[in-house]
Amino acid sequence: MGFSAPPPSSPLSSRGVEDMSHQRPPTCHNPSMRREQDRLDSFHSWILSIITPSELAKAGFYYLGQGDRVACFTCGGQLSNWEPGDRAVSEHQRHYPNCHFVRGDRADNVSLAGVVSVTSMQQREERLLTFVHWPLRIPVRPDQLAKAGFYYVGKRDSELYIHIFNYICILFLHNDGVCVLQGVMMCGVMVCVCVCGVLQGVMMCVC
Repeated sequence: MGFSAPPPSSPLSSRGVEDMSHQRPPTCHNPSMRREQDRLDSFHSWILSIITPSELAKAGFYYLGQGDRVACFTCGGQLSNWEPGDRAVSEHQRHYPNCHFVRGDRADNVSLAGVVSVTSMQQREERLLTFVHWPLRIPVRPDQLAKAGFYYVGKRDSELYIHIFNYICILFLHNDGVCVLQGVMMCGVMVCVCVCGVLQGVMMCVC
C-alpha cells in the first residue's frame, strides 16, 4: 500500500508523510465527488479485482484514472499499490486518521439513495464497511455487530439505526452500560442484548 498527501503525486512511505488534515479548515477537497454515485462512476476503467469500486467509493474515494491510485473527496489523501487483504476504510483511517470524512464530522457526503440491498449485505466484510461512521462512544464494536448480521445505515437524532437484513433496529444506550438492540419485524420482536460491549445473543419473540 502506497499513499501520498496532496499535492505530491508519487507514492510515499508512511514515514515520509504526516497527516496534517486536522489543521486544515473543514473544506471539501473535491466537492464534485461528494456524491457516492459520482465516485462510483469514476471507476469505469478500473481493472483491479482485489478491491471493488463500490468499497472504495463508500470509503470516500474516487478513481484518478492512473494505475490503482484513488483520492478522498474530503481530505484529498491518495492511496495506491493496493494489496490482497487491504480494506478501503481501514487504510483510509490508518493513513489519514484526521480526515473529516473518516472522523464522521462532515455532512458533505451523499450516500447512495435507498435502502441497501439485502443481497449486498450477505458478507460480513460488506456489513463491516458500513460502520465507518459508527460513534466510538457506543460500547459495542462494529465487528461484533457485523458478525451478528447487522449493518449500519446512519443515525437520526440520538437514535442509531441499524439494519439486520429485513429488520429495522434501533440501538438504545442505557445508563447502566447495557445496550439493547430492539427491532420490529413482520410477526414479532427481535431483541439483541449487549452487556459491557459484549454481544450476548439474539432472542426472537415469534407470533
